[in-house]
Amino acid sequence: MQQLSNITDLIKSKPPLVSSGVVHTYYLIPADPATGVLFITPNSPHFISGQVRLRGKDGGRYPFNYLEMLDTIFGKEKNTIEVCSGSVKEDCFTVDIHPDAKPDLVTE
Repeated sequence: MQQLSNITDLIKSKPPLVSSGVVHTYYLIPADPATGVLFITPNSPHFISGQVRLRGKDGGRYPFNYLEMLDTIFGKEKNTIEVCSGSVKEDCFTVDIHPDAKPDLVTE
């Protein structure tokens, strides 16, 4: 397995490098279509930090625009597995322990 040098290797469109002085240089990532901004710092190249505001959905579902934000940042994957899927009904293979959630696979 190839080792990742930093998280920017996974990001679909390379974020711009922003400098706010000699010490603070970071990659800036818009959280589109969500509201917020994410960033990667050179001293923590394997982590994305930031602030994102998302309106929640009921039933344990992902907040509005969350999955779309991930697709925008990392690109859409055609072979996605959603574990503990609950009421997620996205275009993916779903797994849950609750048969009433109607996942593709019921297992513990």
